[in-house]
Amino acid sequence: MGKVSCLCIAVVFVYLVASVFAKESTDSDTNVVAYWSDYDPPANDWDFAKVGVACSSQLEGMPLELRSRYDWTGFCGKYGPQNLDACGRCVLVTNTRNGKQVKLRIVDTCGVNGLVMDLRPFDEIDDGTGHNRGHHIVDYEIVDCGYTPVARFITRKMAN
Repeated sequence: MGKVSCLCIAVVFVYLVASVFAKESTDSDTNVVAYWSDYDPPANDWDFAKVGVACSSQLEGMPLELRSRYDWTGFCGKYGPQNLDACGRCVLVTNTRNGKQVKLRIVDTCGVNGLVMDLRPFDEIDDGTGHNRGHHIVDYEIVDCGYTPVARFITRKMAN
């Protein structure tokens, strides 16, 4: 092969690698609508099945310490893990009007192309207008929270 062909192949390779990494780093979005719901985990003993969230079967083995570490949210963001693949992960939510942030555990799906936050953290980041409007405009980022449902599932299956 000539030098030009090798250079073209190298450029295409770099582009493909960069595309893969760019795709992996799109676990965030800006100016997303976040509504609220009353999951009220403390009143429901932090029990996924009692609340009736979509992730209850995926997360049934999660210890209470981890279930209660973060408040809960439904996640239907455009970027990041989709549907039940998001179960157990965490999302850092920032109110765009005041910069207040809260870290939430994804325990539910939704149909709003955004988030459905538990009422308590929704009010925690409120700027005084969100609760009256029924929603906030937020930025979100999928972040680590010390629990990987897939790894726990594989570990459980290997132990059996």
